[in-house]
Amino acid sequence: MFEDDEPKDWELRDEEPPEALKEKWAKDEILGPGTVPCPSCKKRVPADSMDCLYCGARVLRKAGFLSGLLDRVKGFFSG
Repeated sequence: MFEDDEPKDWELRDEEPPEALKEKWAKDEILGPGTVPCPSCKKRVPADSMDCLYCGARVLRKAGFLSGLLDRVKGFFSG
C-alpha cells in the first residue's frame, strides 16, 4: 500500500462550527433556501422573486413533495 494511507492530523480534528453559522443553518432549514433556480435559464434567483432577474421568466415556487419530485424527473430527462 501507499505510505500516505494513514489519515492526516487535519482529517481527524473535529472542529465545532461558529455559533453564527449554526444559527444560519437552522434558519435555512426552517425557512428554506435563499435562492431558487429559474425554470427557464437555470440561474439562481432570490426565493422571494416573482420573475427571474436574468431572463424575465416567471419563477413559481413549488409546494410539496410531488412537485419537487416532478421537477427532478423533468430535469433528469431534459438534460
